[in-house]
Amino acid sequence: MLAKNIIQGTARIKDLVAPDGIEIMQTEFKQGSRYGRTLVLSTYCRNIELGWLDEVFNLGDLDYSVHIDPVPDRTVIDQLTKKIAIFEAQWLIDKEKGNIYSLPQLRQAIEDLEGIRDAIYSNRDRMFYMTTTFTVYAKNLAELDYITNNLKSLLARKATKARTMQFIQDKALKSSLPFGNNQLDIYRNVTLGGIISMMPFTGFEYSHSSGILLGVNYFSQTPIFYNSFIGAPELANPHMMCIGWTGSGKTVFISTKALRSALHLIKSVLIDPEEGHIAAWVRKAGGTVIEIDSFKEPMINLMEIDIEEDPENGPRINILDKVAEIRSILGLIVEKQAGTGLTAEEIVAIEESIREVYANIGITSNPQSLYENDTENLSVVGRKKRLPTITDLHRALEGKYKAERIATLIKPMIRGGSLGMFDGQSTVQLKDELLVCFDIHRIKDEFTRLYVMSVILGWVWATFTQKQPHIKKDVYLDEGWMFARHKDTAEHLENLGRRARKYKTGLNIASQSFIEFTRSDEAKP
Repeated sequence: MLAKNIIQGTARIKDLVAPDGIEIMQTEFKQGSRYGRTLVLSTYCRNIELGWLDEVFNLGDLDYSVHIDPVPDRTVIDQLTKKIAIFEAQWLIDKEKGNIYSLPQLRQAIEDLEGIRDAIYSNRDRMFYMTTTFTVYAKNLAELDYITNNLKSLLARKATKARTMQFIQDKALKSSLPFGNNQLDIYRNVTLGGIISMMPFTGFEYSHSSGILLGVNYFSQTPIFYNSFIGAPELANPHMMCIGWTGSGKTVFISTKALRSALHLIKSVLIDPEEGHIAAWVRKAGGTVIEIDSFKEPMINLMEIDIEEDPENGPRINILDKVAEIRSILGLIVEKQAGTGLTAEEIVAIEESIREVYANIGITSNPQSLYENDTENLSVVGRKKRLPTITDLHRALEGKYKAERIATLIKPMIRGGSLGMFDGQSTVQLKDELLVCFDIHRIKDEFTRLYVMSVILGWVWATFTQKQPHIKKDVYLDEGWMFARHKDTAEHLENLGRRARKYKTGLNIASQSFIEFTRSDEAKP
């Protein structure tokens, strides 16, 4: 008895993955209980682009392979030169005979070939031979024919043709497997750009397992579900930026997202600066619309301060945050009126004055100091104190060192002035409403609108975002480019963006311009 090599008795990788057998038929093959069929692209359209096969890849169970063989540059240049000479000669012959019908096609072919030759000459492009196969699978022959017809129809719409490899399904199948073994003598010459366009990596599916329906994938036409609060690793934070030109659908998009989020009990506050379209949608959905107008009584107090339910430090009154918010708004006013920013002395005067007006009524970092009747149990509190207003801040500034300029420039913010819509006690309360819209479309001046949006955003942060740290919330800011243009407001927006995640709040910014957010260090984050 001959001795056998014991290594031959061990299983190899191909023994583990290989099927028991494959039955090869005229136009298909059978592997176990499944049927398959391999087709080869025989005709390609003249121009292809990235993602042109995405519809094909979404047909279902399908294997796709591309064999690429480079062609030596010298061979390509010689053959292209000969082909150009033939076309040039044919063009001259047809012109002499008066056969003008074929002249445009010949001239186009000559220009295409010359363009390719010049690109290869200058090492900007290369030529390859390419063989493309599709192998489709199905449970039975009827389903296999159905998928095959769909595949051919999709390719036909792209001026491309796929042939079924009759009587050579074995060679076609072997060519489609990932062994780099092309047994088919069917190929197409193609440039580097054409090779890149064959890559099957553009038709991504972006969809979460839960969330709201945002829309439809442009390439695959499949629905996209989005959950901004799904968390890591899918999303690091719940923020979103929507960029688009005028009329591209930004307003419709953010309105739809807010309305559908309400069905998931996600609270939303929207700031509508344009034509009141968002406000109209919110009204129809049964939400609350708050109209801000220069001619109406103040509904929001810029100096409003509330208890911050900090998930890490517990409840407190954060006066420092209020100082930063008001300083950014006053800096915006000064920049607009005087063309320069705040001086160091004015920054100091603003902080001292803000601290002073709150100290005058006994408000400190202690949450109990916000109420007239303090109690040990914060769930049962007394009446809230009458909070200071911009008028009180103006009086405090008038007596501060080198604060004359800032005291003069903020006079329009006092009630009766052009910016006086926030000098008074707040009459708006955001309680259990799922949809709240601040309608400011009647304010036409761009600077006044930016001022109003800044105040509303700060007020929403203090009275809506920080008050409910365990509830999912969204804040929508349209025309966000206005904030990015100014250093102070960009800093304010950056602060909100960095801290909102901790309070389960998503900051959603819609803007016509992305460039505005790249021009300053404050706007980039």
